Amino acid sequence: MGRIEAFLEALAGRGRVLLDTMVFSYHFSAHPRYLPLTTVLLSRIEAGDLEGLVTTVTLAEVLAAAARVGDEEAMYDYEMFLVRFPHLRMVPLDVALARETARVRAETHLRFPDALQVAAGRLADADALVTNNLRWRPVVPQPPVLLLQDYAD
Repeated sequence: MGRIEAFLEALAGRGRVLLDTMVFSYHFSAHPRYLPLTTVLLSRIEAGDLEGLVTTVTLAEVLAAAARVGDEEAMYDYEMFLVRFPHLRMVPLDVALARETARVRAETHLRFPDALQVAAGRLADADALVTNNLRWRPVVPQPPVLLLQDYAD
């Protein structure tokens, strides 16, 4: 079984996945190692085979890269991509998410942005968290953490 097929197998049976910022960073930069994985993942979401979740923190992090170089057009394009992408739901930062983020930080000692991502996945009943953040897997038992590097060529 090839790496992409193994990734698809890991996604099989999952209805809802939270996508960490890295998914979009790799996708928008056409990262040679991870683009095939982000493409297949986003294609499954676009087709409605999966529901994708992103946080407003991911939106801010993605926009920051374009803002650093003063590229207002790219900022707009990235925002529209995330806000209008089919079957991709934005999880806003609210009181419930702040509370769950505090719990995740206390349990895992993850940094705030990472704890917020995990908390958002938990609150939204995600079936998996897709990231490449190696710090997550040892401290986050649920939902399961899928590391892109495990499936990259």
